[in-house]
Amino acid sequence: QTNEQNTQITENKQLTETVKQIRRLIAGSMDGITATTMRQKGLIYKQNFGVALPRLREIARQFTPDTALSEYLLQTAGRETQIVGLLLMPAKQLTTEAALHLASTLQTTELAEIASMTLFCHLNDIDHFLTQLITSHHQWQLLTACCTATRALQRLKPCSLEMLFHAIADTNIDMATANAAYTLLQHLHDHDADTGRHSKTQRKNKEI
Repeated sequence: QTNEQNTQITENKQLTETVKQIRRLIAGSMDGITATTMRQKGLIYKQNFGVALPRLREIARQFTPDTALSEYLLQTAGRETQIVGLLLMPAKQLTTEAALHLASTLQTTELAEIASMTLFCHLNDIDHFLTQLITSHHQWQLLTACCTATRALQRLKPCSLEMLFHAIADTNIDMATANAAYTLLQHLHDHDADTGRHSKTQRKNKEI
């Protein structure tokens, strides 16, 4: 075996062991009542231990962010392993193309919200990312666009928001996407109000 092959075997063993550690921590934090409540509310995963997001953040902080580990966890069927996978994705290394691929694989509102909050809102070319989501005319892509826009209002060009709202108006959206759009509108209203108050304060200071 070559040195490269030996290195790959070692890395695979380390990855497998890390995944086992993460699974053990998740299983040890299981909350059956919460998992049942989630299912009753329509939050469907093939595997759900009902672990709260703050606890999953604690688990993720015990490991070094790593793209290979993140991608492995995101391919699993479990709610918690997928969330930890998102939390362990190095945001600074995520390209727009990789982000678009990731967005196309997210199957629940919860995952879309977490990915938008921890990853997508930090993209350098965020307007291009949103444009690609919007022009797909796919329900989940529009939902993800709304979640991302909510988290990155100050960085967006007005034309990106205008395009997003036009797409929402022209699409027969489901309740989850409608809720995400409503949340975006609320944040936009609050942002505009704060900007207006800031401008008035500046004018008053100049007059003084």
